[in-house]
Amino acid sequence: MVGLGPAGCAVANFLARLGLEVVAIDRSTEAQLSTRLRIGESLPPDAKHLLKQLDVWQNFEAANHEKCYGNQAYWHSDKPTFHDFMKHPQGHGWHIDRAEFEQMLRDKAKNLGVAIHADTSIGELVRDGDIWQVSLKNNDLCPAPREFSFVIDATGRQSWVARKLAIERLYESEQLALVAFLQTGQDLKDSTSLVETVENGWWYSAKIPNGRVATAFMFDPRQQQKTVTAGVENWQSLLAQSQHTAKRLAGLNNACEYELLAPPKIVAADSGILQQVYGEGWLAVGDAAMTYDPIASHGLMMSMVSARDAAGAINGLVNGRDDTMKMYAQRMCESFMQYCELRRAFYRA
Repeated sequence: MVGLGPAGCAVANFLARLGLEVVAIDRSTEAQLSTRLRIGESLPPDAKHLLKQLDVWQNFEAANHEKCYGNQAYWHSDKPTFHDFMKHPQGHGWHIDRAEFEQMLRDKAKNLGVAIHADTSIGELVRDGDIWQVSLKNNDLCPAPREFSFVIDATGRQSWVARKLAIERLYESEQLALVAFLQTGQDLKDSTSLVETVENGWWYSAKIPNGRVATAFMFDPRQQQKTVTAGVENWQSLLAQSQHTAKRLAGLNNACEYELLAPPKIVAADSGILQQVYGEGWLAVGDAAMTYDPIASHGLMMSMVSARDAAGAINGLVNGRDDTMKMYAQRMCESFMQYCELRRAFYRA
């Protein structure tokens, strides 16, 4: 398996629990995996059931994640709309510490016997009959090819394995995000997600653990790529054009000071799906298979659900069922089509 993000760790977890041998690699070092700041921190209330299936619920509940009781949006309107979780059986969702969350999933996979190799990349990937010949590049691993019966692409939006196999991605929309993480000077009382449209895009912000805030400015690269840059001054200028997001970061009476934890950076935030999410001896999960617009707030949840379904499909294949891979692809396609309808409804508004 290639990739140690949430989808990769989750599918490794599910496969190991089914008794299958799993080797997981990632080109990032252990230090990078443990500290990297990544956008995508929202989990809906329904995630509790999935975390129980992964047998990490107690660890998750004991961690320092922020409870989220709903979302508010100023979507082409000065009046907010609210979507609260108070009527949901689970009561609330979460804004997570992404690094801590991923570490929890990696630790669980290790405890289940998954062989995890960080700071490792693939040199060659060749299909030889029913076997993959894979050469791994790492100081601790022999560069000679190793044999694997199945390869899972969990490399996120890069879809490294799929691209290596000349599988193209079909895009539903193009979008970029200018992402910044802030350390605030005081604790924000409002734990909801905040969405606000502005003239040339829209803002998202959410309180995350340890007095931090995740922010993202979404924009259309065809219209704004020349005017939106990753510089601090540009980010501050864009923030000043907002009303509710800027007010939220300023705090009460402009008393809340913040500092950027890292320079703002531009990342992909498009919607798309691979032309095919599986093939002979391989399968893609999470963002490697399909990506959602952040407006849906379900990207992280989708990654883990696809991991569960992928593990079931692979287990079915191992046990002689030839239809499980096709069923997996059908579920992914149906999920993406439902998401597309939701996204279009948002943007038509």
